[in-house]
Amino acid sequence: MWNPIPRIVAGGNGIGQNQNQLSDLVLDIDIDQNQTLYIVDTKNSRVLKWSIESLYGLFLNAGLLTPRAIFVTSDGYMFVASFNTVYKWFIDTAMNTERMKVFATLNGADYQDLFVHSSGSVYASDTNNHQVICWDPKTFMFPKVVAGGKGKGSALNQLNSPAAIYVDSNATVYIADEGNNRIVKWRNDATKGEMVLGSTRDLKGNETLQTPSSLTIDRYGNLYVGDATRIQKFKPEDKCGQLIFDGKGDSSQITRLVRPLGLRYDANGNLYVADSRNAQILKFFCIQ
Repeated sequence: MWNPIPRIVAGGNGIGQNQNQLSDLVLDIDIDQNQTLYIVDTKNSRVLKWSIESLYGLFLNAGLLTPRAIFVTSDGYMFVASFNTVYKWFIDTAMNTERMKVFATLNGADYQDLFVHSSGSVYASDTNNHQVICWDPKTFMFPKVVAGGKGKGSALNQLNSPAAIYVDSNATVYIADEGNNRIVKWRNDATKGEMVLGSTRDLKGNETLQTPSSLTIDRYGNLYVGDATRIQKFKPEDKCGQLIFDGKGDSSQITRLVRPLGLRYDANGNLYVADSRNAQILKFFCIQ
């Protein structure tokens, strides 16, 4: 259970470019083991490191063009996607310097999310080609299509503008298939996906999804999904979600939430979400 009133933990000082502000287009976030936030401030073309309880963010770069997705590994590497290129970045060294290099690039791609598996494989959702691809750490120059890649569509071997992704320990890829209003999963080496949640039909209530754009899975296998204005929790095998938050509130800065992005949770079960329209990052505290 979560406190229904979140706390602003980054931004919340209006739309802007100052170190205590964010733009109104924050497409992704991640959080490390120290509860430090890494924020993809897309419209400001920057990545910010925001320490816990800090009032200001630290600029990590000043050269990426509209970054879109981020993944921070446990060994101190950061992967950032910008259009058709993925960059690999060492965040911190003993000399307090930064190193960034191109990890991979693919003509015609448009990456929306990243996930780095414990095996070292790097996954990316490519909304332009309606597919998810994977770079093996041994042959990263030649990515493999692991989901979709059959053109835009709603068949189970197709995707429509895939957004967020999550890869479990078995290399099963969970995909927020945004254009199809559904969550699908593709097992390792599968030729088609399996429906998990949602429907391409016009349904109502917590059994349906409205342009799902973010997802994550906790250590118990519970799936968290952010769609148009909601954040929901789905237990394994459940089709009807538990509503954590509905942004159709009043006009206050805290209770209005549109298209939650970059859904993450920390070791204590607290949930974080990028609230782009209000230029802020929200934290929902776990109370049970």
